[in-house]
Order: sequence, then structure tokens, then C-alpha cells
Amino acid sequence: LLLDNRVYISDIFSYNEDLVIPEYIDDFPITGLLTSAIHNNNNLRSITLPKNLKFIESNAIYDCGKLHTLKILENVEFIGPQAVTYCKSLSYLYMDCKHIENLPEAMIDDCGSLKNVYFYANADNVHKNVFRDVHEDVEDSKYKIQRCYSSSLEQFLEEDCFDKGIVK
Repeated sequence: LLLDNRVYISDIFSYNEDLVIPEYIDDFPITGLLTSAIHNNNNLRSITLPKNLKFIESNAIYDCGKLHTLKILENVEFIGPQAVTYCKSLSYLYMDCKHIENLPEAMIDDCGSLKNVYFYANADNVHKNVFRDVHEDVEDSKYKIQRCYSSSLEQFLEEDCFDKGIVK
């Protein structure tokens, strides 16, 4: 969807295992991921969102049964509740949330395999129940998740979290 010289993703059909959404389509920046933009896809194993993405609506990524890794990089200013929902195989989540004022309740919902979360965020803006119905270890260590981040988000060095004793 092209509006005001910006691209808003409304529906992605991908048969590849690894989806990297480009920063631009025909010189127009991709700035939003709309509701149901990526849904009911059992081919995807990883998704990397573009650096210039500004918002992710509720249920933007929904029911992707084999999705294992999700990377949300820089500049996102808004993420809706249940932005990522019912992705039962999601294990790795990498997020740069430093530009988001509030991370909503149940932002990540019903992703039962989520075990590894790497944030770059201000802990003050993270709702205490930002993860709902995820792996038990994640739910039991909310503080640790909020404080776990890489100094270089593009690299997401797990060692940063291991060194801090946050990820075991």
C-alpha cells in the first residue's frame, strides 16, 4: 500500500524460509507493517524487518507456525498489542525498542517456544506483561529480559547477555 510516498505492508506472501523485508520499494521507504501483514505462513523460519520501519500494528505477524527468529531493528516508534501472536516455534526475538515510548501488554502473545529475547530498551517503558503465554523461563525473568541488550544491536551478540549473567 503506497500512501504519502511511504509504503505500508498489508500482505506478504513468502515461500522462502528467510524473509528480509527491504528498506525501500521503488525508492519509497517501507514504514509500516499493517494488521495481518504476515499471517498463516508455515514456510517462514526467520523474518528481518527493515531499519526504517516506524510502526507494527496489532496482529501484524500472526500464526506463522515455523517462525523461529524475528529481528525488529532500529527506528520503530510504535508496536501494538499482540503484534506477534500465535507463532508457536518463535525462539529468538531481537528488538531495538529505544524509540518506543511504551511497549504494550501482550505485545508478544501465545508464542510458547520463546526462550531467547534480546532487547535494546529503556526498562521504564516496558509493560510488566509485555510477553503473554510464552515459554515459562521468559515469564519468570521479566526483569532480566528488560535489561538484556547488546551494545551493537545489528550484531546482537549473545555474549553481551552471557557476560552479564542474564542468559544461561
